[in-house]
Amino acid sequence: MKKFDGMLILSDMDGTILDDNKQISEENIRAIQYFVDNGGKFSLATGRSKTSMEYYVQHLPINAPVVVYNGAGVYDFKADKFVFTKHMDDSCVDFINDICQKFPFVAGEVYLEATEFVVNGNEITDWHFKQIRLPMIEKKAEEIPLPWVKINFCIPEDKMDEVEAYAIENHKNWFYQRSGRRFFEAMSLGLDKGTGALEVCKAENIDPEYLFTIGDHLNDIELIEAAGISFCPANSQEHIKNIADVIVTDNNNHALASMIDWLDKKF
Repeated sequence: MKKFDGMLILSDMDGTILDDNKQISEENIRAIQYFVDNGGKFSLATGRSKTSMEYYVQHLPINAPVVVYNGAGVYDFKADKFVFTKHMDDSCVDFINDICQKFPFVAGEVYLEATEFVVNGNEITDWHFKQIRLPMIEKKAEEIPLPWVKINFCIPEDKMDEVEAYAIENHKNWFYQRSGRRFFEAMSLGLDKGTGALEVCKAENIDPEYLFTIGDHLNDIELIEAAGISFCPANSQEHIKNIADVIVTDNNNHALASMIDWLDKKF
């Protein structure tokens, strides 16, 4: 039996395993490889799409399904299939149109299982699609095939509170999360990174007591809460620092390596 048999690490991407330049340090990669070589399961839990994760999967020793779309999907890249997904209902078309018409400065990124589109694109979506290494394809909402998995609204930071309040008041049939200073996401009710993490545990036969998670932002709350032991990097939002069990080094100083060193000493 190896040291980390029966244990699973799920890591957030931006602000956690990625540094501020969107790179993964060699120190983090070596630490993850050590964890995997000694029996552990490692994967990621992200708001990103399945397609945008293909680049990162090639560069990390991932050996468990990946939580994508903030928990609306769990994808097994080795088997090339979703092990879990839940779609938005068809009212999502009227929903995105209402938000973008009420607030013309808002763009909506629409995520399907295999691709993604943009409604009412703005400078935030231009920047974001370059960051996630995908082409930006603009369409009217009515032209985008159903079903959809998730909508990410891209909103100027000073307008976020106004748009969020309107959405919550007028469209109560979605689960909402802020996943960044300019990102406000909508999915089907009952979905989050925590539910996605438990689906990975189920797929890999992991006792949630030995689920170890790390994240930095408000869309990581449920991921933190689902863990047997939870971690956050030192750059995290204050609320995340308050609820995580262990605070490790910041994302520019190999947070994953710091987390795995802590686990190595504990076990």
